[in-house]
Amino acid sequence: LKGNKMAAGNATTIRSGLHHLAEIVHHANPLTPAASAVYKNTLVPKFTQGIEKKIFFIRHGQSESNIARMAKDPKVDTDIRFLDAKLSDHGKKQAAALNALVESWGVELVVTSPLTRAIQTACLAFGKTKVPIRADPLVTEYFGHLVECRGREVDLIRAEEHLLALPKFTDVCLQNVSSKWWENCDDLSRPDRFLSKIGHLSHKTLSVVSHYGTINMFAMHEPSLEVLTTHAFPFPTFGNCDVLETTWLLQPPH
Repeated sequence: LKGNKMAAGNATTIRSGLHHLAEIVHHANPLTPAASAVYKNTLVPKFTQGIEKKIFFIRHGQSESNIARMAKDPKVDTDIRFLDAKLSDHGKKQAAALNALVESWGVELVVTSPLTRAIQTACLAFGKTKVPIRADPLVTEYFGHLVECRGREVDLIRAEEHLLALPKFTDVCLQNVSSKWWENCDDLSRPDRFLSKIGHLSHKTLSVVSHYGTINMFAMHEPSLEVLTTHAFPFPTFGNCDVLETTWLLQPPH
């Protein structure tokens, strides 16, 4: 993608036989959803052969818990009001503002976190496309001790009024969302398990709608508990509705 180069955070990852190139291609303006900067960091591939998968990671739009956290609400981590936090009005505008951008990617499949704010973002961003959307717990958020990162059972997701109001929600497949799916959200193996899973798919270009911690963990050379607890992430300022374009080369087993 062409655009203004605004950041230079190299994020080369070799993990489980996968080579990863990461580059931020869309940085959402936190105040004006329609205004954004585009920037790119070019890396040289280590591998020259393999099954190429391009993944556009999108962080969900601004949520109600994001607002509370910015306001330093002392109850944001525990108050039941923020359970499975929804998008704010501004977050909905941020997600909808991605319409034109996502249409240019040629995405064949969207995978979203089962948390409501992520499903909302996926439905709004891809609402003008015919691309199918699948919810998968492997791309939900870490930080299971926070109430905003705790999920809900599938029947409650299906009945959620904020989702039923979105026409694209009828395209969301919840088949992979099992009972109490959020209880293993802090499993450090999730990124590798997800990459292994999509390696068997025929789709070459995907989008993953996820969260700050999870997207950063995908970009890590070695995901670790220390990284989670210290927030020593490669993209510490990755904002709501920012986009990270990644290219993965899946190497055949030796």
